[in-house]
Amino acid sequence: FINGDDPAQVAWMKRQTPPTLESKIILVQGSIPEMQKSLDSRVYFDQNGVLCQRLGIDQVPARVSAVPGDRFLKVEFIPAEEGRK
Repeated sequence: FINGDDPAQVAWMKRQTPPTLESKIILVQGSIPEMQKSLDSRVYFDQNGVLCQRLGIDQVPARVSAVPGDRFLKVEFIPAEEGRK
């Protein structure tokens, strides 16, 4: 989950290597067409903040991943300093 209007978060996203082909980029703010072009990847938008609310995401960037061997999701909040490098 990233804010596409924050250049630092977009730059951080470009440095990420997705662990699987099933990884998805979800915007909480910003332009989907601009981000798809910039990141050269399909981008989704969290319409009305539904996913953020359901997953308890209150800051971005954040990474959501499945817990191996379990049915749970892990939400990692990326420190502002790392997201802004």
